Amino acid sequence: MKTNILLILILLGVSPALAQTHFKEVVHYLFPEFIIGNIRMKDGQTHRKLLNYNRLTEEMVFVDLGQKLAIKEDESARIDTIRIANRIFFEHEGNFVELIHNEEFRLYADYKARINDPGGAAGYGMRSHTAVSSRYLRITLPTVVYNLQLPPDLIPIPYTHYWLKKDGEYHEISNIAHLRRVYPDRREAFRNFPDLNDMDFNEPSNILRLIKHIEGIE
Repeated sequence: MKTNILLILILLGVSPALAQTHFKEVVHYLFPEFIIGNIRMKDGQTHRKLLNYNRLTEEMVFVDLGQKLAIKEDESARIDTIRIANRIFFEHEGNFVELIHNEEFRLYADYKARINDPGGAAGYGMRSHTAVSSRYLRITLPTVVYNLQLPPDLIPIPYTHYWLKKDGEYHEISNIAHLRRVYPDRREAFRNFPDLNDMDFNEPSNILRLIKHIEGIE
């Protein structure tokens, strides 16, 4: 396990010591800065912490004694909700997702990021590009510290998946085709939605507006 951790750190161009002591704010966090939020436990206790969500590792991160640490999976199971800047997050399928809508249906945003790696030479003076998954880049150190600076040639690309809970069933939505499968009898509603093909799928308010249109509750 330790060998794998060292290998990942070397691939990222970061030494283990640097990973634990140096921090530079990077764009793969959901919020531009760490914000005071409330962690409500299932037993009723509430904790106030500086919080942010790391889209790259898909983990909620908090500040403790100046260090940035990820909430571990066994701890997240004891959490009821997390509130950051009037936004509500729940644990779902091992990740924290944001509640976007909670009336006629439930819609959750699952924030992620992938790494665009320029890769090596591909011939004719060109370079190959690969998208490294966020799961691959999740680094677990003994202290679970997230003071990590990515090399400048590794570019985080944020994107958003969604979970739609309808009639007691969860549907994972990562594109319009998935949403069409949830509503196979609403083809006319899709056709009548303005700028459907040019819609920014990564913006939760757009997806919410589309689903309300499909449901006929807009």
